[in-house]
Amino acid sequence: MRKLLISLLLLVSWLQGLAQDSTGAKSPYHEVGFDAAPIIRQFVNYTGNNYSLNPYFFLYRFHSKSWALRLALGGTFRDYNSHTSDTTFSDGQSLYFEGRVGVERKTVLSPKWSAYYGVDLLMNYYNDFAVVQETATRSATYAVKNNGYGAAPFLGVRFQINKRISLTTEYSFRAIYLLEHDKRTYEPNPQYGRLVKGEGFQAEFSPYASLYFTYIL
Repeated sequence: MRKLLISLLLLVSWLQGLAQDSTGAKSPYHEVGFDAAPIIRQFVNYTGNNYSLNPYFFLYRFHSKSWALRLALGGTFRDYNSHTSDTTFSDGQSLYFEGRVGVERKTVLSPKWSAYYGVDLLMNYYNDFAVVQETATRSATYAVKNNGYGAAPFLGVRFQINKRISLTTEYSFRAIYLLEHDKRTYEPNPQYGRLVKGEGFQAEFSPYASLYFTYIL
């Protein structure tokens, strides 16, 4: 982790050395970027017993003089398994996707620093399927599907490395309406299976800050 942080700092320092006097761009203009925070989390949380693809969010912004429209897409795929013996095991896969579209307003603090805030409308989808072999003759299947719709106000800070490259970080608060679908089946006793449909509301601060490297086109 320390080596990774040092490498990021060296990268920022090197890019800053390429900086030019002008840190702005004529409006309107386009900006693209990716979230590097999941890469850092993958190194920190890596356990070695499963394959996990963290949500690498792609971000696009269309800038006017003080406002910007933004679009973000990202997802997660996980393939996991656990074998305790030849007859007892669990195998599963999970998929998560999220899309956001929103608007932000920016405020210049200095030639290199600026702040921004705004709100995103979001939609997400979660699918988890698992098979658990409990004994040589008994197994269970779990299938969970969730859909979410909501909004996420956010607050961020931008550091202008040079004329085209920036580093931004932001926190958000998510308020989501959830539709849940949970199906479970059991063998050799299918009569104990169940299907549960529900809905709910979730409101929480995002547990991680994003860390976007962006480039002005």
